[in-house]
Amino acid sequence: DFTDSTQYDLEASNRFQGYFAEVAYASEWGLDVIAGVRAEHLVIHKTKHQGLLPRLTLRFKVLPGTVIKGAFGVYEKLPEPPFLLEGFGNPKLSAERSTHYIAGFAHAFGDRVDLALQAFYNDKRDLTSASTVTRIENGQQIREVFNNDGSGKSYGLEVLLRHLASPGGGFYGGVAYTLSRSLLTDRSSGRFGAEIQSSGQQDLPLTEYISPY
Repeated sequence: DFTDSTQYDLEASNRFQGYFAEVAYASEWGLDVIAGVRAEHLVIHKTKHQGLLPRLTLRFKVLPGTVIKGAFGVYEKLPEPPFLLEGFGNPKLSAERSTHYIAGFAHAFGDRVDLALQAFYNDKRDLTSASTVTRIENGQQIREVFNNDGSGKSYGLEVLLRHLASPGGGFYGGVAYTLSRSLLTDRSSGRFGAEIQSSGQQDLPLTEYISPY
């Protein structure tokens, strides 16, 4: 029944600017360090966001052909435009934030074959979440519709076995295997895209990916 529907006609402009700087250090005893920061300015319609996002990568050669490595990085993005437009969204939403942690090792079996194993953890904050809250603005009652009360995390393991091509050509390919689990929490409504537990947490099933290439 569309007899009581409302038509929206909005023109929204988007602007995304990002600047990245990094410094690299390589020691004589096998430690490589890459530190960086990303500055960004994001605009979707009436929603604006500025952020400074640090990144760090460490690599240490423990044995000939064997490297242990770790990485850390912060990433942000504004919600999708429909969540930010007046009438059916909330232009006061802030950017969603994700912090990534990676640790692992890589080993080369000769010149053509290498194996990499890494564990990862992703901490997600300020996720867009449905809201039933109302506020008073200029004497009018306005529904919040969405807020940034959602959160989540994901973690798992990745394995990559790869065969490199020789300088003159030849076979190149490999196989990757990923095992991961995710947990999403919607504090305001107990929902996050699907029916979840009464505590407001969605424990997504264990997932596996095998990717030959």
